[in-house]
Amino acid sequence: MALFPLQDKTFNRWLVGLFLAAVSAIAAFNLVINPFAVFPVARIAGISDVHNMTNARLYKTFLLRQREVDGLLLGSSRVEESMYPLAAAWPGMTVYNMAMPGCSLHEMLRNLQHAHALTPLKQVMIGLDFFMFSAYQEVASDFSEDNFAVEADGTPKPPTYVLRTWANILFSADGLEKSRDTLKASRKRAMPTHEDNGMTYIPLHESVVHDNAAIYRIFDSFENNYFRKNSFWLNGPNSTYTTVKNLSTGATTYDNLRALLDYIYANNINTHFVISPIHVRMLLGLDGIGLWPAFSDWKLQLTRINEEVAARHGQPPRPLWDFTLVNDHTTEWLPEDPRLPQPKKGLAWFWDPAHPKPSFGNLVQEKVFITHQEDAIGVRLHSNTVQAHLQQQRAALDAYKEQDPLTRDAIRQRLESLNTWQWIKP
Repeated sequence: MALFPLQDKTFNRWLVGLFLAAVSAIAAFNLVINPFAVFPVARIAGISDVHNMTNARLYKTFLLRQREVDGLLLGSSRVEESMYPLAAAWPGMTVYNMAMPGCSLHEMLRNLQHAHALTPLKQVMIGLDFFMFSAYQEVASDFSEDNFAVEADGTPKPPTYVLRTWANILFSADGLEKSRDTLKASRKRAMPTHEDNGMTYIPLHESVVHDNAAIYRIFDSFENNYFRKNSFWLNGPNSTYTTVKNLSTGATTYDNLRALLDYIYANNINTHFVISPIHVRMLLGLDGIGLWPAFSDWKLQLTRINEEVAARHGQPPRPLWDFTLVNDHTTEWLPEDPRLPQPKKGLAWFWDPAHPKPSFGNLVQEKVFITHQEDAIGVRLHSNTVQAHLQQQRAALDAYKEQDPLTRDAIRQRLESLNTWQWIKP
């Protein structure tokens, strides 16, 4: 009679043992493959060295723990896809492009706090974009406060804060699936999603805009996305744009900018701000849906608030550069424009109308960090000159409409087809 209980106990032990062995094997596999690059383990050629990051936020925040990064690039995908760190602009520094798609002001502050807590930063460039200041911008789905080395108030977390994330990756089905994908991509020598410096992988981007037809499709997609109602810009109630988060309290998205600036000035971080360049087709669309006054006021507020916070901290204002200008680079013709002597292959300065190429990013870094020369490509914003600058840009856009009726009318037709023409009245 005692034989059966013994068999049951043996079976249970085997069952538990097999379960533990399977869990341990999964954890070991995920540790070796390191699919999100969060573990401090070496990559293995052909096994774990090609990462296609669907969660760049997790990947980038944990990678900073493995390097002594003292030069940092922050911003949206406009920075991520264009800023390949120039050695002359970041002398003697280990630089990382920590920009994220759809990044918010709060997220940039948290990324800055995280990086500065890990390694004191010598130099920072922050890209500011108009869409970031929409009161209705949604938080990115892969953003998590668990990833940062400090709390939102700057209090350091205990070193064990990483254990929760590590456990989730080691023992989760998602981690196993991502490890499998990483193994397959590494064996096939597929293209990774990011350069080692955090920038979007350039050959991958080039493969997307592999011919002129692809470029035209991408321009169509971006313009439709940005100009239509309930989209990137017109995402407020009744398809509007606003920076006001709460009418009763007067809270606005500029409060998030003040929090970011307060941290920078309080910690005396050498920071340079840039308003990232966009193609003139985007500027024409922004004007066409009636957002130009809000766009101009946004630049005015950036300038004023930067100087206001600097004065409160008894410091000179950090440089703020405007690169969203009407110039020869931003008015580049599409590759098969009929006015060209013959069609060209691709574009020199843009991946798409919203994202500049590294060629443009190099110009930005040269002006901001090396030559400091203001011209038609980039201008520093100061409170005593910003109004004149805004008036000059309004006149430059109006003049461009007269000089290039083909592009002007193409954007107008697109807006009319989307039923957003002059949606917002000045």
